[in-house]
Amino acid sequence: MTKNESGRRGNGDGSIQEVRTLANGDRVYRWSIWANTLTTGRTRIKGTHVGRSLQEAKQAMWDRKKEEETKHQSPEAQNLTVAQLLAEWMENDRKLRGRSPRTLQIQQDLVRLHIHPRMGKWLVKALTPKLLTEFHRDLYKTTQLGRSRFQMHVVLNQMLTYAVSEGYLSANPLASVEVPKRMETRKAQAEGVVKAWNPTQAGQLERAALKEGGMLSLAIAFGLRTGMRRGEIFGLRWNQVDLNTGMLKVEQVLSTHGQLSRSLTEPKNKASRREIKLGRTALQILKLVAERQQRNHKPGHATPEFVFTTRQGSMQHPNNAYRALHRLLEAEGLPCLPFHSLRHTFVSIAAHQGWSIKNVSVYIGHANTVVTQTIYLHHWPESQNAIEFDLTEPEDEAPGEEK
Repeated sequence: MTKNESGRRGNGDGSIQEVRTLANGDRVYRWSIWANTLTTGRTRIKGTHVGRSLQEAKQAMWDRKKEEETKHQSPEAQNLTVAQLLAEWMENDRKLRGRSPRTLQIQQDLVRLHIHPRMGKWLVKALTPKLLTEFHRDLYKTTQLGRSRFQMHVVLNQMLTYAVSEGYLSANPLASVEVPKRMETRKAQAEGVVKAWNPTQAGQLERAALKEGGMLSLAIAFGLRTGMRRGEIFGLRWNQVDLNTGMLKVEQVLSTHGQLSRSLTEPKNKASRREIKLGRTALQILKLVAERQQRNHKPGHATPEFVFTTRQGSMQHPNNAYRALHRLLEAEGLPCLPFHSLRHTFVSIAAHQGWSIKNVSVYIGHANTVVTQTIYLHHWPESQNAIEFDLTEPEDEAPGEEK
């Protein structure tokens, strides 16, 4: 019986038993393991091996399993690389399933920036759970990617599911692979960390941002006052804003997957494509941005298309906002939370001050109120109020008497 490091036999490892020892010192092993074949499905194969060590027997068993699982593959499948499979899957399966333009763009960026460079030349038939686990571990160790690592896992899983349906593989080797979570994320979840600044801290942050006055700082203050996503803020064009009526349309998002990759995509869902009425402070921030751009505009240069731009008037890279936010937080001695916490803060303060969850959910573009209430709505210990209710029974009813 083969066992993993914990001493327990792993799923799909098979079993090996030493039967006897020959006169020349060789040992006879009997083994059995499940194989996923293209013709008969999941089949248990058995065999024997004569050799000097258990490791030799394991290797012989695994080689026999691989042979059984690939012997009915077509010649094309034998030499198919991950890059070739990705190209076929992206061209055929994704379009047939009606993926949204935003999803297609995000997946293309992930493939181009991270999957192709790392595993594009690998043979599909050689993919194993161990190899794919190492791929995820390498991403974990060498990058600071968070959500993108999970998105890549989804891309690979969809690709390999397609490979099984097309007969290139007998089973999806990614089925038993998990994406490692970063320790700080698990620690924050365990400790129940509040992902929002309280009203006092939010006011301090907004004043510091407005005082600093840079374009990124103004974008931070705007995010605090609207609850808009980072990509919605930096994908906002002037033709989507009416400074006279204070109305704003969210019609596109600036997506990023790396230091150099930027692309405009559609909002993530139908509810995210919305029109909102700006509050007084948010509208003042946009008017301040417009005045600054007009003042800095040089004759002969194109008028800035986007609201929150670089000093040269070009499209901003959203990652720069993280650095600007952290500088402000450090200078003010405030909790160091990510840019998305501006959105959490908007929801929490709006609900804390009496706005209904339904109104807040529609305003920030959530598909339903469940996400708004369970993930984005936070309560601060200092904001708790005492709850007192009457436990006395009505005078006209006897104890235990039912109405």
